[in-house]
Amino acid sequence: MQLVRALRRTEAPVPAERDRALAVYRRHAMRAMREERWVAASIFFDRMLEVDPRNTEAILMKGYLAEHCAGDPGRALECYRKVIDLCGPDAAGPHAESARSGIARIVRRWS
Repeated sequence: MQLVRALRRTEAPVPAERDRALAVYRRHAMRAMREERWVAASIFFDRMLEVDPRNTEAILMKGYLAEHCAGDPGRALECYRKVIDLCGPDAAGPHAESARSGIARIVRRWS
């Protein structure tokens, strides 16, 4: 019985809990962005990625923070490329489109 309880505690969150956690972290991240608290925003995006490592919105925003706030275009490019890779066949989606725009901005600056 104790083994079953221990296994349940180590399982991934159920979808409803996962979605709720993502919504809470997203809300906190967006509030931090509005308040220009970049480090706090980055922490909440990291927490979103702990819950869902394939969350393209969080990766995209990490790229945006790296590009515009940390001045790290190399890290931003990594994030933008990862978003495009994760979107795969849905490359026309809004996150992939924003990632392509971010890459284009960085390339224009380097040219």
